[in-house]
Amino acid sequence: MPEDKATLVIPTHYRHGLLRRVLTYYRGSGLGTVVVDSTNKDFPHLAEFDVRYYSFKDWRFIDKLERPLDEISTPYLVFCADDCFIPPRAIETCVRFLDEHPDHATAQGMQVAIQAQGGEIELSACYESDAAVKIDSDRPEERLIQLFAPYSPTFYSVLRTENARDFVRLGRAARVNEVMLELVSAMAYAVCGKHRVLPIFYCANEIVPSILDKKGRRQAGADDVCTGPEHAPEFSRFCSTMAGYLAQKTGMDPKKAQGHIARSVDAFLGHARDCPAKKTFFQKLPKYARQAMQGAALRVDKSSLERVWEMEKLRDQERVTRFEDYFSRFDARSRAELERILELVGRMPAG
Repeated sequence: MPEDKATLVIPTHYRHGLLRRVLTYYRGSGLGTVVVDSTNKDFPHLAEFDVRYYSFKDWRFIDKLERPLDEISTPYLVFCADDCFIPPRAIETCVRFLDEHPDHATAQGMQVAIQAQGGEIELSACYESDAAVKIDSDRPEERLIQLFAPYSPTFYSVLRTENARDFVRLGRAARVNEVMLELVSAMAYAVCGKHRVLPIFYCANEIVPSILDKKGRRQAGADDVCTGPEHAPEFSRFCSTMAGYLAQKTGMDPKKAQGHIARSVDAFLGHARDCPAKKTFFQKLPKYARQAMQGAALRVDKSSLERVWEMEKLRDQERVTRFEDYFSRFDARSRAELERILELVGRMPAG
């Protein structure tokens, strides 16, 4: 893919180990790469890579993006998290699709989740419902409803650079916390155009703790901001900002735009109610298995424990079979791309 078509943008925050790994993956790909780092120390391995590096020490996520995006000259960009791997071929496929479909704002494909645990790597489909995503109405207000039926985050799609700049401007204007930015971006891109999930292997995402997880902090979720009385000023700014954008892009009456944004938020909240928080791997284990791992005294005989572990083994086999069935829909080159990613994950683990 010509370098003048798309730019890879990698935001990072206190995860230089992961940054070095993802840059190793893209080395030699021919993709122009921008790193936006808000760690309080500069990346120590910068000399190893041909990238444009921006350091904004301890800046907010949305603020640190403004200048780098203003200086990007390619018509497309793709945000890539430091714990993700998007094969260059997938980016090229999406760019080609967007070139051929000017009514689309974003494009991506199917995704894989990687969980490295105890020296083993578990693979699973990420956002299996992506195959059912359909955001294709000619009317922006209808796309805002389609966005959540079912919902699939579009932040890491291949997108048009001008729309990404709009997202940054909106995020800064609304002054929302970071968990709301995904919603800002998804709704802004739906206003700008249609979205397509292509039947390709698009991304492998390793599940690793965020810096907030490590510090034991919890921010309010987007659904909390949309419903909690204590977040009312922030939610009001969010709604007015998004309604203003919808009115600006369509020429719609501002009051009608406010009504469409309210309906879109209701659709999002309906999605959030239907998606309870996922249990951790440990929480999913049967009670006796959890107690055994904790070293608790068990009043069960050996055969009972053997049955528990046999059930776990069968579940593991079922998980592997299910993933193989999922991944078999992609071409042979996809298998080679995934194997290269897994080799790198094994050689340069997240920890």
